[in-house]
Amino acid sequence: MLTMKTARRTVLATATTAALIVAASTTAQAAEEDWLWETASGNNIGVGAYDDANDVMKVNDQEADDHSMVLDVWRAGAEGGVHYRCWDSRTAAAEGWLSCPDAFAGSGWGPNVKLRGKLCTGESGGAGGGRLLRCQPEGQWKTFYR
Repeated sequence: MLTMKTARRTVLATATTAALIVAASTTAQAAEEDWLWETASGNNIGVGAYDDANDVMKVNDQEADDHSMVLDVWRAGAEGGVHYRCWDSRTAAAEGWLSCPDAFAGSGWGPNVKLRGKLCTGESGGAGGGRLLRCQPEGQWKTFYR
């Protein structure tokens, strides 16, 4: 026979376990998403990354073609909406990543928002940072969570 004290413990343990399961299932882990744009012949055009823990987009131009490498990110399902871009306008000979901290400052995108991203080449400068010239095939775009 259950005593009142045992019954309370059982209810409390069950409620605590349920709360932990719900909290674990709704919290996305910070992650890094990486892009690699490679030609059919295997040459790297560029690489990009998004570091969720620090809210930083990074990009590195790896092709000596006098064009910038751009990581272009938008809210999934809203490709025609607002885009955030990280531009590497350095030469391909420049070593290391170019970082764009506070990647989505002012976006209003809260945690766990679903985003899409792709790498592009572009001409830097002008309104909005420049003009995109060509982008990696859609099959190489990434969907990720902020």
